[in-house]
Amino acid sequence: MSSSNYPLTALSLAAISTVSLAAAINVGRQRGKHGIKAPTMTGPAEFTNSVRVQQNTLEQAMVTVPSLLAFAYLSKNDRVAGGLGLTWAFSRILFGLGYPDKREAGFLIGFLTSVTLVGGSMYLGAKELLKKQ
Repeated sequence: MSSSNYPLTALSLAAISTVSLAAAINVGRQRGKHGIKAPTMTGPAEFTNSVRVQQNTLEQAMVTVPSLLAFAYLSKNDRVAGGLGLTWAFSRILFGLGYPDKREAGFLIGFLTSVTLVGGSMYLGAKELLKKQ
């Protein structure tokens, strides 16, 4: 799988990394603002909310990134794979901006995107395995 064949997928992976990095930077900003030294993970709601957004984003990325790579490789469709990756990155921005009270739309979009990538990868992988038998 060459990146020259998958530029949109590569861009979406960079976007996912950027969103994850931005969440980490936000936690650092909140630590400074509220005087919370690492490794403390509790404090005012503004801080704990930023920690929860970062943690949830990293948890979801662990499902999304490998399935995005598998989907891109197996489907050989950069536009669909990259579009799904960018959709997921956008969903995490919505999730973070809406947290805690208006996070549902971002969560739902990201969750459905992840389910599509995981399910699509499993389907395409099984289809390839059956062709080889």
